[in-house]
Amino acid sequence: MYEVIVAEDEVWIRQALVEMIQRTSSYQVIAEAVNGEQAWELLQQHTPAILITDIMMPVQDGLWLMEKVQGLPYPVETIVISGYDNFRYAQSAIRFGIREYLLKPVKETELLTALDHAVERLEAHTGWRKQWQEIQAFLDTLSSSSRSASSQELHRLLRSILYDDAWTTTERRNVLRLFSGRFNRLISEHDREFSPLPLVDSTDLEQMVKHFKTLLETMVSARFYATGYRS
Repeated sequence: MYEVIVAEDEVWIRQALVEMIQRTSSYQVIAEAVNGEQAWELLQQHTPAILITDIMMPVQDGLWLMEKVQGLPYPVETIVISGYDNFRYAQSAIRFGIREYLLKPVKETELLTALDHAVERLEAHTGWRKQWQEIQAFLDTLSSSSRSASSQELHRLLRSILYDDAWTTTERRNVLRLFSGRFNRLISEHDREFSPLPLVDSTDLEQMVKHFKTLLETMVSARFYATGYRS
């Protein structure tokens, strides 16, 4: 199941897009936004495979959002929808690497074709997606896993990221930065006194283990695990 975020300020269009996507068995809308700024916040909270965005939106528009997406530490395919058959908009979308540009009103067949094309391009990042799913599963099960089991799984994940020849140095740094950020956020959500721990810019296993084990120990000792975490 590929996760999708939809950014569209017109309610009826956004609802129509969501309904078309939800009727499929391969895609799931995990969040909706009414402007580019809100969509950007959601993209930092989630790791969708696909972003569908309008161009003309309040606060921050789709062009601003597409530029921001270029700096995300994870791969995401963007599908642009617009009510304007405007060469300048299309040219800007191409500049940001956008391959799918749909005109309103969006037909269901056109949307599904664009989604399928996006997935075909995402196949080049299947290794990243698989790795992130394992990281997310680790974070999701921390409260029910023993300390020793969590420590072993953490070490396995770090070795997989740092020593897999399929990863480039940039990809390693990006996924470690994202992993650390989500780990820090998970603790911060439940402990307001927690100060996020910055990630050292390194691909050395020993330093990475130290950083993430510090986060793990912080989580174990946090108030919200005082009664529920097994040692």
